[in-house]
Amino acid sequence: MTTSRFWLTTAAGASAFGVGGFAQQPAPAASVFTAQQAAVGRTAYEAECAACHQVDLGGSNEAPQLAGGSFIGQWGDRSPRDLITYITSAMPPTNPGGLGQPAITNIVAHILQANGAVPGTRPLTPLTASEIRAVAMKQAPPAASAA
Repeated sequence: MTTSRFWLTTAAGASAFGVGGFAQQPAPAASVFTAQQAAVGRTAYEAECAACHQVDLGGSNEAPQLAGGSFIGQWGDRSPRDLITYITSAMPPTNPGGLGQPAITNIVAHILQANGAVPGTRPLTPLTASEIRAVAMKQAPPAASAA
């Protein structure tokens, strides 16, 4: 084997095994909502949901945590579609679905962002079927707004 062929073969083998800095990085999770949806959803959440679930999505009493490990543990294997369907059928408890579909979808975008998901150009819809764990990066929720 010639020297140049040896180095080509060695470099190709190292690349295939991720040696020498050639390792592939995992692809970032696909975004399923826009920044505008999350911003509008945050406003709706603060007005309609924060009294029970807290501004920081930390939950209290009967209202579960909507950001962090407990949320990902309960909802991570499910889809935004499942969460939208649940909120539509059960929230707020005094008037299930009363917020309307656009507001609920935007609130779910805010919840995803609070769990570390990054907004993109594709809007969230009531049919979005991606696994929540795949889009949320399980980071701590952002600090509550001063408003």
